[in-house]
Amino acid sequence: MALLRCIILDTATDYACGAGHFLTEAIEAINFFAHTDGDNSWVRDYIYGIEKDYRLARVAKISLFMNGASEGNIIFGDGLENASDKGVENGAFDILVANPPYSVKDFKQHLQLKNNSFVLLDRIGLNGGEIETLFVERIAQLLKPRGIAGVILPSSILSNDSASYIGARELILQNFYIRAIAAFGSKTFGATGTNTVVMFLEKFNEPPKRLDLSSDSVDAIFSGDVTVDWTDREILDAYIAQIGIDAEAYAIFLKKEYSIEELSANSYFKMYVGAFADSSDAKKLMKTKTYISKSADEQDAVYIEKFYVYAHNIEKEKLLYFSLVYRQTTVVITAPADNKAQKEFLGYDWSNRKGNEGIQIITPGGKMYDDSNRKAEGTLASAIRSSFNNDTPTFEGEQADYVKVIRTKDMLDFSRNVFNKSIQLNVNAVIKNTSKYEALKLSNCVNVIGGLWTGKKPPFIKVKVIRNTNFTMSGHMNLENVAEIDVEESAFLTRKLEKGDIILEKSGGSQTQAVGQVVYFDISSGLYSFSNFTACLRVINSAVRPQYLYRVLNEYYQRGKTFAYQNGMGGLKNLDMNRYMDIPIPISPLSIQQQIVDECEKVDEEYNTTRMSIESYRNKIEELFNELDVISIGGVQTKPRKF
Repeated sequence: MALLRCIILDTATDYACGAGHFLTEAIEAINFFAHTDGDNSWVRDYIYGIEKDYRLARVAKISLFMNGASEGNIIFGDGLENASDKGVENGAFDILVANPPYSVKDFKQHLQLKNNSFVLLDRIGLNGGEIETLFVERIAQLLKPRGIAGVILPSSILSNDSASYIGARELILQNFYIRAIAAFGSKTFGATGTNTVVMFLEKFNEPPKRLDLSSDSVDAIFSGDVTVDWTDREILDAYIAQIGIDAEAYAIFLKKEYSIEELSANSYFKMYVGAFADSSDAKKLMKTKTYISKSADEQDAVYIEKFYVYAHNIEKEKLLYFSLVYRQTTVVITAPADNKAQKEFLGYDWSNRKGNEGIQIITPGGKMYDDSNRKAEGTLASAIRSSFNNDTPTFEGEQADYVKVIRTKDMLDFSRNVFNKSIQLNVNAVIKNTSKYEALKLSNCVNVIGGLWTGKKPPFIKVKVIRNTNFTMSGHMNLENVAEIDVEESAFLTRKLEKGDIILEKSGGSQTQAVGQVVYFDISSGLYSFSNFTACLRVINSAVRPQYLYRVLNEYYQRGKTFAYQNGMGGLKNLDMNRYMDIPIPISPLSIQQQIVDECEKVDEEYNTTRMSIESYRNKIEELFNELDVISIGGVQTKPRKF
């Protein structure tokens, strides 16, 4: 019988396993899945509980005895301490379930560790109470590679700006896949009233150490030693798409070739210019006698060099953590905020009535799990289970109100000059296509061509430029106000529109039409290009007709399913192109693709020749896709954006 070695850290008032409730639940669950037929002799080698309070340790031991598992290990000791003679040491366990203590004031004064140390200890003040951050670090210590954990923590662990909390998030990101997070309200733990999260983690499969590999990639990117075929290039491309910046502009920034004036003209780099000017380092520099004695040009050279040290250090840190998470997805479950709804979600309530104190069961399992079937599919518990298998769960009915799947990189904010690794739960969900046809990622269907560069070197050529203002609400081109501008001929040659191209709005202000809309370029003559705020998608896959792809992308957008935009600087919205290129494109037979194109054109004609409303037009197109079973989008529904 193959079993995993488990350690259970459960605490009620201090550190350790408390009365052993997690232990008995773990034994029951393992027996169910391992089919042990009630033989609990295995617990001697696989179940460990630690408790610092002697009385509670005895209660936990009795609890195991009462549940037929008396051979399980209950260790009277500190859960933060190693005890190799009793089987508790770093890297020893496959599973860890923890409800660590939190907000224990002045605990450092009483902490007496002999066989262990913590990097976060120095980040906690003498009178600080963030003991929970040490338990986060302890999880990383105890688990084996690929070990898994379910940890109950105060929700402040995700966003608190104290040094120890930031350090705890750094350790989580450096060591674990964040498979799922369940956020619970104040009714979950009765009288405490604390908002909590349960973090479901899986330790990276190391060696080689993931953090070292990511550090090497960051060093290669900043040294300019990036090869197309290496992961470094993939990381860099994904990152600049995440922050919504042009690849050439970022390359110039890495080479330190921009002046302060040029940096200030870029909405992303401008924030660093202002932050550095306000920093104590810059202010001290400008007051030094050495700096004052220099000429203006020499001062500029010293200042810009100091600036790049400042800005590059922040960007290196962002890139490091981005590289650790950019391929991950996280299942996020959020309990309702309303007290009544919380009771229904949890399936229980708390009572203070004399003689009836404590937890009161309403519906076993509530909305979270099926109490009669541990293997039940379609539950919130099954969504978490599937996250460990790298599956993207689908949700139906009321479950969709509580759960979504998010790209982990979108839970971190890379847009600011202060990067505190705060983990945000309220972000857009990943949308899963459930068409009856197999799907390809958009990246396997098109090449992306960047926006137009005007240039300053002759010869110039007069070009008609398609802008987002030429997009209609229905996703068609309106050429009545096309701008004609003189552009550098060499730049235009690589950005000339061809018949069959799809123009995508990738950036725009709040007053423009919504980011993510597409139009189809159906003009066979003339010199046309596209603006800096758009991109060109050119089909490269013979299994996809360009007009069909345009209709699919427009349908995603019209249903409010762009799901890949982010807020940029200066009031702009930017499309996360890396996420957008992951959109699933259903590859229906070419005959079906042509049928969709033909039927959509009929609806277009009806719209253009009658007084059909835009709402009716969109409904007709949606019905067409539904009838042919081409697009059926699962996941969390989002409201269409207004424009």
